[in-house]
Amino acid sequence: MTERKRLNIGCGTKRLAGWINVDFNQRFQPDLVWDITKKSRLGDNEVDEIYCDNVLEHLTDFVGSIKEFHRILKPGGRLRIIVPHFTSVFWDIPSHKRPFSYYTFHHFSAGYKLNRETEDIGAYFSRVKTRLVFTKKYKVWNHIVEPLANLMPILYEQTFIRNLFPCWLVDTVLIK
Repeated sequence: MTERKRLNIGCGTKRLAGWINVDFNQRFQPDLVWDITKKSRLGDNEVDEIYCDNVLEHLTDFVGSIKEFHRILKPGGRLRIIVPHFTSVFWDIPSHKRPFSYYTFHHFSAGYKLNRETEDIGAYFSRVKTRLVFTKKYKVWNHIVEPLANLMPILYEQTFIRNLFPCWLVDTVLIK
């Protein structure tokens, strides 16, 4: 049986067993040193799975990185991205360059047609599944708000509700 090739992008100190831990900073002693804003040495359709947790918000332009992930993923490969939602404490962290919304990664879906005439991203996934994640540690009501916001993300993000109940993270899975 062939071993699956899985990348933990921007691992820092969060190394995952059984994964190739990737970071641009050699100080973390990653298995693979790679600046994801540049093309990797990996071949087309080589990787089974990519995990990218709280990395893309540090990039000025993340689109090229998504295109590169798409290139190296095998057909049916899975890309999981976790980023801060635009209503989170995102702005408190100086290294954060941009926040994300529920629909940000839907623009990379083959079935999502909005703005396709004016902006061709060039890397389209067959499926996208997104979930808004709310912190529940200090805010008990978020146990109720989270499923409702995921049921009606447009209503949540485009009304005053987002100011009353800020979301913590956007958790998205894209399938090539």
